[in-house]
Amino acid sequence: HINRRQWHCCVDIFNVSWWIFEAFEVVKLWIFCSTKNLRTPSNLFILNLAICDLCMMLEMPMLLYNSFFQRMMGGETACNVYAILGSISGIGGAATNAVIAYDRYKCISSPIDGRIKTGKAILLIAITWFWSMPFTIFPAMKIWGRYVPEG
Repeated sequence: HINRRQWHCCVDIFNVSWWIFEAFEVVKLWIFCSTKNLRTPSNLFILNLAICDLCMMLEMPMLLYNSFFQRMMGGETACNVYAILGSISGIGGAATNAVIAYDRYKCISSPIDGRIKTGKAILLIAITWFWSMPFTIFPAMKIWGRYVPEG
């Protein structure tokens, strides 16, 4: 059994880690956008993963509130926002990791002509976002399944 003081300590640790990780994601995006040499097709995948991580970190304040008070902040609407952010960032991040693995495979298996071009990289990133949309939109609209509280 955890007492209220321990809960406050846990929430403080999560809060500090949230600010640190959020700052790292913003710095990563800023460095990528401000340094022309980093704008390679392979690094576009890293940028997309950083955007997914940033989206995941946006739900951290709701997670802390929900965990601390053991109820959903804001009722059904906030529950849907929380679930949409989690779905987009989780599925988008997983699909982006698969694309990064494919990119590494192409570079290793065909070192001379295996590099992915910018157009194909943008297409693969668009596919990762399109892939995550049905799993996000359909439950949100209650067309296919529904979101339920986690835990």
